[in-house]
Amino acid sequence: SLKLCIRVLFHVNTTKKQIEMNPVYLREAKKLRPDQLGDQQ
Repeated sequence: SLKLCIRVLFHVNTTKKQIEMNPVYLREAKKLRPDQLGDQQ
């Protein structure tokens, strides 16, 4: 776990497909979801 972490959830209407969406994890929050890092490593 992280000492401090603020999670934000946005609901967005878009024409993009889910596969085109890219989650963003900053600094140490990357440790929370290593399966979602993709190109951020």
